[in-house]
Amino acid sequence: MVAATKYTALPAAKDRRAAPVARRAVPIVRRPVWQDIDVAAGQIHAMNVADSQARCRVNIYIPPPKTMSQADWRWDELREGGCLHRYLNIKRAQTRSRWEAVGKVMHGFQQNPRGDLQLMASIPMYDYFRWLRIDPFFFRDPKNLRALKRDNAHVTSVYV
Repeated sequence: MVAATKYTALPAAKDRRAAPVARRAVPIVRRPVWQDIDVAAGQIHAMNVADSQARCRVNIYIPPPKTMSQADWRWDELREGGCLHRYLNIKRAQTRSRWEAVGKVMHGFQQNPRGDLQLMASIPMYDYFRWLRIDPFFFRDPKNLRALKRDNAHVTSVYV
């Protein structure tokens, strides 16, 4: 660095001690640059994988999958109590709270007597699509909704 102000001139170039600029030859690129970038990215990825493997010292053995159909797998899961069985138990336990939440939203609902349409029910989305998969014409028959309200005391959002 050289001491100077805006009112004084800089000393001459010979007084300044500047580091000599190293001149390097520009390498001749024999392959496209994107290949070099891909190689570098691959090396970085390999280093990250090696680093994550060094941090994670847990060995997990995953057995090869059994050769069984989806139907057989579902049957085994339901019979033996696997993850599908636990999922269905959780969904069954949440049924009442789903219906009560819809009932709270629809509490005090009044039909418009002059309207052309009539609201038959407000149903949680999970149950609606589950019943549509079982019976596509379930909601076309008002008897089904009456039976639903009769058989389940917690269902308060069915108006038939």
